[in-house]
Amino acid sequence: MTRHFFTTMKTILHLIALCAGLCAWGILATPARANVPPVTFTVKPLEPDENGSLVYARIAADSGDQSATNRFWISATATNNGGATLHLNKIQLTFIAGNTITLRIFPRSGADGELKTTGARTFELTADEVVTLPQPVPNSVVVSLFFDTYTEPVSVQQYSLC
Repeated sequence: MTRHFFTTMKTILHLIALCAGLCAWGILATPARANVPPVTFTVKPLEPDENGSLVYARIAADSGDQSATNRFWISATATNNGGATLHLNKIQLTFIAGNTITLRIFPRSGADGELKTTGARTFELTADEVVTLPQPVPNSVVVSLFFDTYTEPVSVQQYSLC
């Protein structure tokens, strides 16, 4: 029994050494790396911001039997920091109100999403993409840009809404 115990322990130690070697070479375990495009961007509301918060517009009702609405729209100025032209495939707005998350996704295709390697480009929500905010109005929004061939978006921090 003692001999079997030492043989088993020796086998276990060899396996541990093999795993350690494979990890050291990066074969067995590699650190997870996010596949994020080499893009930086800033967000500007079409209304002036207030102390870093993005502003939504309160729009009066069309008639007396309707209620007023809250509208939100932005532009994002992106810079490609990589060596190849990128293609924006969607802009995503994630509205956060307590435990409720509401997504609004705006697809881009063709030349509408092209981001060349030189200079910056501004991507705007179009007139038909203006967001009517739910009631109650969300506390904040996260703006994310998604590009072809990348699994993760580039996101700008959570902004407060006011």
